[in-house]
Amino acid sequence: DDPEVPQLPGEQSDVDAVYVAMVGEPFSADIPLKPGSFVSLWTMEGRLPAGIAFDAETGRFSGVPEVPAKGVKLSFTGLAPDGSTATKASVTLNVFETSSATKSAEYYGHTGRPVSGEIPRPAGVTVNSWVPLLEIPEGFTRTGNYIQGVPSVAGHYSLAFAGYDYMGREVAFSKVLMVVEDGPTG
Repeated sequence: DDPEVPQLPGEQSDVDAVYVAMVGEPFSADIPLKPGSFVSLWTMEGRLPAGIAFDAETGRFSGVPEVPAKGVKLSFTGLAPDGSTATKASVTLNVFETSSATKSAEYYGHTGRPVSGEIPRPAGVTVNSWVPLLEIPEGFTRTGNYIQGVPSVAGHYSLAFAGYDYMGREVAFSKVLMVVEDGPTG
């Protein structure tokens, strides 16, 4: 069973991120920044999953997760060199444990522009169906083996899928990172 994680009160953030990590595997990710933002120090509200650390100067998560944890919500305030608030960020961490073959992919896009990518399948594994393990972010849909959409909000969005064979056995685990930046205007 995944441990229950307290929910933080909703606060408007400038950027959102959802990350997927695996128990026992090295994990590293940064809080995304909008172009032109400069942060000299981050403050954090919330508790990190066991085995993951956060560097308040660089905005980087790192470590080797020790136990599964789903939906760990963290709030961050990025401070400018003068101590004023430069930006706010919301990060959700999801730590999974699986014995299935795993594969990852990253796709890049811009707000207001179509973006798509295929759910990666580990070599030598036949997947009959993919089941999402996390909510698909707003602006995206899954059709068969593809994630597609026209995102409206910039951020880093990790998705996780369990792949099943024709006998209904889990044979694959797939991580997809959709990196969405603000699109050109005008």
